[in-house]
Amino acid sequence: MRQLKITLLLLACLALFGLRVQQTAQAQNTQPPRKFEHAKAGKDGKQGHRDLACSQCHVSSDQAPFTVIGKPTPNLKGAPVTPFPGHASCVQCHNFALMAFLKPSYCAVCHDKNPTSVQEPGLFEAFQTARNTTDFGTDFSHVAHRKPIANDVQISEPALRSPMLAQAKLTPGASLLCNDCHIQKPFVANQAEFGIESGHATCYTCHLAKPADAPADFPDRNDCKGCHVLPDASGARQQAPNIFLNSKVLDFRHFDHEFDTRSVKKAVAAIVKPRDYLCAECHNDVTNAQTLNEIKAPARNVCVSCHNERRQPGLPDALRDAVLRTLRATQ
Repeated sequence: MRQLKITLLLLACLALFGLRVQQTAQAQNTQPPRKFEHAKAGKDGKQGHRDLACSQCHVSSDQAPFTVIGKPTPNLKGAPVTPFPGHASCVQCHNFALMAFLKPSYCAVCHDKNPTSVQEPGLFEAFQTARNTTDFGTDFSHVAHRKPIANDVQISEPALRSPMLAQAKLTPGASLLCNDCHIQKPFVANQAEFGIESGHATCYTCHLAKPADAPADFPDRNDCKGCHVLPDASGARQQAPNIFLNSKVLDFRHFDHEFDTRSVKKAVAAIVKPRDYLCAECHNDVTNAQTLNEIKAPARNVCVSCHNERRQPGLPDALRDAVLRTLRATQ
């Protein structure tokens, strides 16, 4: 009799589990997709995702182009290499068996769907597609990168760099130029004229290894949080500024501003300036911008310092009223 009760209890549990799996699958396939939240805070004295070291879930290749992949599950043969970590990283904190039973669509945080039937298993069929946005901002200071490169910085060989920086002449003791990282593209109406060199291959040109006398805030390839930062709950995410002024002032061309036609005294003309000094004169807030969010489009007074009614030799025509209104509206 006791054996019969145990058997009936086990059958009831299996039936309940099967019903729960079916409900979970149905809920997961009808609910909007969820996503893994890097910024999730801990609670009840436990760590949250934002408290973990990046290396607990991710691995950075030491070979160009220095792709970051998910930390694979040890000794699991044939597992695909993906941006997502294996279960071994997650189960250190999460009880998958319990959570999949208690919370519908729990697996959908990382996976597309649960099984819908025996004929259509679909369990862990595919990882979610790549996102268009990221949880992280970029801790990047133009002020720090306008300083001369320290003498003990190990500069990567051109073959390991991004295509644009492979052409740059980088020398310890010299400063980077704006166009080492900002690439002028063929002109297309209503689009930005310059691209931005980004990605690990760009940054590892100088940050592949930490110099012996480097300051504490000098990140290397193993210091993910030195560049990739999660915003505080009340803070704005650091992101590349949207200063495509040329798409607002429709007849603006950087190409027309590559030469300085202003009249100056001989003593001033004899001063040797860096090749990108005109960039810094117009985008003067970059000189003091400690974060990306501090960078704005050039102010109206920058433009009218040359485009004015004084008609001095070498100066261009004054700006039209429509352009002045557009400049005022962008501030």
